[in-house]
Amino acid sequence: VWLMTGLYTHSLRAQNPELKNFQERQFRINQTGMRFLFSISSGSLITSAVLASTAAGQEAQYFQQMNMGWSAVNLAVAGFSLHRARRSQIKPSYEPYDLIKQQQDFEKAYLVNAALDVAYVVGGFYLSALPGPQSSDGAMLRGFGQSVIMQGGMLLLFDTVMYFIHRSNRRKIEPTFRKLDLSFNGMGIRLRF
Repeated sequence: VWLMTGLYTHSLRAQNPELKNFQERQFRINQTGMRFLFSISSGSLITSAVLASTAAGQEAQYFQQMNMGWSAVNLAVAGFSLHRARRSQIKPSYEPYDLIKQQQDFEKAYLVNAALDVAYVVGGFYLSALPGPQSSDGAMLRGFGQSVIMQGGMLLLFDTVMYFIHRSNRRKIEPTFRKLDLSFNGMGIRLRF
């Protein structure tokens, strides 16, 4: 039974190029998104470093310093994601269950990130409003806060766009997934017509 089920499942995957195309689109979406984030973060890091050295006033210097920090973190995240994506390209999986789960994980991750981005923006507004006009740390808190607002807003836009692109990709494959009855107890897969 296992041999027949395995052969049937393998045959189903081999005969269904839609699953392969779906995963390839998923991969390209992530690659493009992470390359974009990597490029933007690289540019922001370099620009902020130059502007920090020529900034007039402490608040502007703190703003640029925080931008450099955020850009470095975003650069590391994008670099790690690109490296990880390169590894997954080597070992594709066309198992319907794996594809569905992976797609759901991508969408959830971008939604969670978007919620965190909103928290960053709110935190940035809080930092900016915290110091009084005569506060000794006022320039630092306002500069950091404005940077967090800007960076959080950019990430919110990025994560929201990535979520909707992934959701659009999922909607393209949903008719194919509806045709599959997945049995997770190892017994097999049945196609509905």
